[in-house]
Amino acid sequence: MTFIRFDRTDLKVDDLLLGDVALVSPPEVYARLTHLLENAEATLTAVVGVIEHDPALAARLLRLANSPFFALLRPVLNVSEAIALIGIQELKQLVLATEVIRHFDGIPANLIDIYAFWRQSVRCAVLARLLADRRSPPLDADAMFVAALLHGVGHLVIYARLPELGRKTLLEHRYRGEPLYAMQREFIGFDYAQVGEALARRWRLPELFRCVIAWHIHPEQAESHGAEAALVHLALAAGRAPSFDREQVRDFLPRESRPWELAGITHAMLEDALSEAEQDFLAALALLR
Repeated sequence: MTFIRFDRTDLKVDDLLLGDVALVSPPEVYARLTHLLENAEATLTAVVGVIEHDPALAARLLRLANSPFFALLRPVLNVSEAIALIGIQELKQLVLATEVIRHFDGIPANLIDIYAFWRQSVRCAVLARLLADRRSPPLDADAMFVAALLHGVGHLVIYARLPELGRKTLLEHRYRGEPLYAMQREFIGFDYAQVGEALARRWRLPELFRCVIAWHIHPEQAESHGAEAALVHLALAAGRAPSFDREQVRDFLPRESRPWELAGITHAMLEDALSEAEQDFLAALALLR
């Protein structure tokens, strides 16, 4: 990925996505699956072939499918069985999650601990998945997992394309105690949610993912999918706690009522989700290995 000069003061969001084919192009396997599934005559064999063409990806998905995360009734031995038991759209979403994690593995360690970043994102994603099942009516739990996992992808674009400004905003955030998105707006002119939404548009991601990425900071402003954005807002807040312990999580939760109402989530639902979160978190870490 190529850098943009530190002294640029006229940056626009789309500037970060220009001139870098590796960044603007959607993850390869996900793009191939999307193109294939747009064909009504696509066969299961063809879908399996796309995934198995990347042995590391196939192995990672099988580890996740056989983990307590899905709690399947029998072991999954191959990608074809995974599709049959999990579902082709759900597996496509997991391919996207896995591919995005690999897409940004080249960011310098002096800018960000990429493993810690994705662990934190997985914490948010696990909570979003558990909460999606608890609200009434429930949301698509697997889609919410991926949407939450990708909520912060704009951070990675900033670190990849604007490393100096990315470092400056991070240091100011730590020194001043202001939200990182506020520091990005002050020093760059836009925040990670705007960057992530622009990337999601370039990659032609589903509307649900684009809206969650764009509006999870202020879900009350969402143009659509406000409930999903608010749910990720709550999951992100809870996931910032050092553990899934209820007492520790309470200190991180928003006090204003609007996100809770918009998400359709109560404190009792969240506390119930926390009881399952640790096991699901450990299982979902298969995405990082």
